[in-house]
Amino acid sequence: MSLKLHHLFWVAGWLLAAFAVLSLADLPGNFGQNLLCGEWGCGGPLMQVLAAMHLFWGLVLVPPVAWGTARLPPRRLRWTGALLLALGVVGIGLVVARDVLVWLPSVAPRYRDPYILPRRTFYSLATLSDVPLVQVALAGTVCWFLGKRREARACRAVVEGTPGPAGPVEETCRKA
Repeated sequence: MSLKLHHLFWVAGWLLAAFAVLSLADLPGNFGQNLLCGEWGCGGPLMQVLAAMHLFWGLVLVPPVAWGTARLPPRRLRWTGALLLALGVVGIGLVVARDVLVWLPSVAPRYRDPYILPRRTFYSLATLSDVPLVQVALAGTVCWFLGKRREARACRAVVEGTPGPAGPVEETCRKA
């Protein structure tokens, strides 16, 4: 495989975007400082740092998702998306379960109102910038949707009789 000029432009563009996203952490002030406040206090990192890390995780996932959408067959792309979506949802579920089983019993009874748990879950997910759970779920959703759409387009081409891919696509269309 030869390295082409457009590959270098993609890498340079990605590095520039990564630098721009991570530079958000250096913005002065504390934007949205009350957004994460609750019964647990207002501590934690600045919103700019959290936004920079979450956006960086999304940027890290762009190249593999772009490669997968360009190179994988529709069925494999759909299953890859479903797997990523499931991993993200299970991870988010574990964060919610941790908050319900560990955090909720440890707070005073007056703070156990039903409206507090969604805010606490948002706080936990927002401050959990080490693991890209939401970003993985979003990447999985994109892969699943594009795989499903391409599979439907290929099936339409088979049904209409237009020349297109043969083999596994035809078998998939017959099963549907």
